[in-house]
Amino acid sequence: MPAPNWENLDAFFGQDDFAVPVTIRRGEVVLWQGSAIFDDGNAPSGLGDLEHDLSSPHLICSADDVAGVDEGDEAVVDGKVWDVMSEPERDGTGLARVILAKPNVAYRA
Repeated sequence: MPAPNWENLDAFFGQDDFAVPVTIRRGEVVLWQGSAIFDDGNAPSGLGDLEHDLSSPHLICSADDVAGVDEGDEAVVDGKVWDVMSEPERDGTGLARVILAKPNVAYRA
């Protein structure tokens, strides 16, 4: 199934609304710099006395923007560094989810 033909996905990623500045790099090489919606899955969530399952922290952005991103890259999200855990997960609408984790030097051996 082809992705819908959105006129301009940038309309979804205005920093005046929900998006934050993001830079994704591999070593010193910047792969992409722009805006994305960030969901910190580590933040507590709940509704009244009910607690919700937490997801991994992740970015939602244009799939084309992050096509070259892969596991082991770094994402700087609103000034904070995160590790990219896998290649972006395309959702079929032109958007992708990039799963992140707090930096951990143990698995970089």
